[in-house]
Amino acid sequence: LCAGTNVGLYFSADAGSSWARAAQPGAGVLSLAAGPAGRVWAGTFGQGVFRSADRGATWESGEGVMAEAIVFCLAAVPEGRQVYAGTAEGLYASSDGGRTWRVAGAVLQGLSVRAVQLFADPAQLMVGTFGGGIFKSGDGGQTWAALNKGLEDLSVRGLSAESGSSAVLYAATSTRGFFRSRDGGLQWRSFNAGLPGLSTRS
Repeated sequence: LCAGTNVGLYFSADAGSSWARAAQPGAGVLSLAAGPAGRVWAGTFGQGVFRSADRGATWESGEGVMAEAIVFCLAAVPEGRQVYAGTAEGLYASSDGGRTWRVAGAVLQGLSVRAVQLFADPAQLMVGTFGGGIFKSGDGGQTWAALNKGLEDLSVRGLSAESGSSAVLYAATSTRGFFRSRDGGLQWRSFNAGLPGLSTRS
């Protein structure tokens, strides 16, 4: 297990009974993603993405454009080579397990990407942005389409897909609560009955 905190990254080898702090990446771990064979990625506040190939025992830092990035979210495809990082300045992708990074869609540059949702089809992905709403790609992030019909708040903090479905989706917004789509994001409807507040985190 790995846990990111404001003071650093912790890992457990006994299902959470005890924890040890990793020497890297240091303070400000905002996001984590796991892959096969013990691979783990950690997104940080101002230090980019760190990667581990031994379940968090040792870490290597990213290079180039991601060296000082604020990384709000991470997502890795099951095979573990393709990784996406949502940052304060857009979405980045890596095809070599996080060693090098490239811009994943010029339309997202300058937007704060707060959530990345992957699907069974690796060419499909969706992102939630703070202020720009939701975007979806069907070609691995080369082109994007905005999907905000019915979404009452374009500051999206979380995205999720119903298990086994790419049609039923959920979005958590900054001030208007939760929204659900049953058609792959073409139309969103709020479902907040009974919630005491509409400010969400994820």
